[in-house]
Amino acid sequence: MPPTRASHVWEISWTENQGTLRLSGVTDVPEAKEALLKTLKEKKIKFKDRIKILPEENLKNLTGVVRLSVANVRTAPRILPNCPPKY
Repeated sequence: MPPTRASHVWEISWTENQGTLRLSGVTDVPEAKEALLKTLKEKKIKFKDRIKILPEENLKNLTGVVRLSVANVRTAPRILPNCPPKY
């Protein structure tokens, strides 16, 4: 069973071309990807793997990724000079 969206990324899609599946998408669970590929091999289904494992190599040096589900973007922030922030 693929990972749940609440805890992991599993966004896999496929297309078929001349009897070969083309798998594409992303996941952050390498074991789930390997299980999928192993099952396809056992069933002798031809496929091309284009599934990326997250985080990608060029993103590994980031200190963090923030996902904000709710944000107020209706107005720009106003910072007045010489005024301390009000909490």
